[in-house]
Amino acid sequence: MTFDLTIHRRKVSQARLQNVWLGTSSWKYPGWKGLVYEDTYKSDRDFEARCLAEYARTYPCVGVDHTYYDWPKPSTFDRYVDSTPDHFLFVLKVTDAVTVPKYPRIARYGKRAGQENAEFLSPALFRERFLAPLKPYAGRIGAVVFEFSRLKTDVVPTGRAFLELLLAFFREIPERYEIPLAVEFRNENWVQPEFYAALASVGVSPTFNSWTKMPPIDTQLTAAESAPSPIHVVRALLTNGQAYEDAVEAYAPYNRVQNPSEQLRESIRRVIAQAVAARRRAIILVNNRAEGCAPITLDSVLPE
Repeated sequence: MTFDLTIHRRKVSQARLQNVWLGTSSWKYPGWKGLVYEDTYKSDRDFEARCLAEYARTYPCVGVDHTYYDWPKPSTFDRYVDSTPDHFLFVLKVTDAVTVPKYPRIARYGKRAGQENAEFLSPALFRERFLAPLKPYAGRIGAVVFEFSRLKTDVVPTGRAFLELLLAFFREIPERYEIPLAVEFRNENWVQPEFYAALASVGVSPTFNSWTKMPPIDTQLTAAESAPSPIHVVRALLTNGQAYEDAVEAYAPYNRVQNPSEQLRESIRRVIAQAVAARRRAIILVNNRAEGCAPITLDSVLPE
């Protein structure tokens, strides 16, 4: 398959006219030079500083992962907004201080490693440290995603218990009607109609995600059919059975597809078709680790 940037931009633009917003999980990939990036950059630092503006010539939205590791900073989002057109949307991951019930035993957590998080799903913390700094940019936020890694029973005993915590949390966040909120979970046994119905009852969307141990997006979409969500959010991160670390090493520098998945592509096409038919916004973010090159994956799901 030949990737033609001019044709790709036209296809992405036509999708946005149908309220389908296509983008990638991040944007600072030198391997996309010659695909998405055509400008000349003086250095790696220059590329990292300026490539978002060029990215935005092709895509109308992008995923922002760094807010998972630290609270949003207005100075950073000032730069992002200044670099992109008025219609451009950011999809932010919620900081782990809100979404991690027990800190993993890894070095970056320091003294917190292995400790329970007393502020897990704290409405006050989320509103003060995450939402408040973003208030000036509310119109530029496509969705805020609560990513919950696979939760073990020693942390959250049952899916129902987790759901009760989650619903109580969202009832304390009236801003969910101003900034779209979405939940991404990775416990495969929670892919049940009642889970999606509960989210819909508080005006929160699910994030249909492609992840190593999750059922295919198509299966998630079927489970959610009886509970229409405010928006459709998709994060195509990995294909089933893939380990993240293996994909990072195998697929770099992310300039070509190495592991095409027709199942993944067809699932994304189905999400787009459902959203268009329902006249509901869809935000589709693809990661390089899904097939090897996110722009080419996106191109493959769009009609000529």
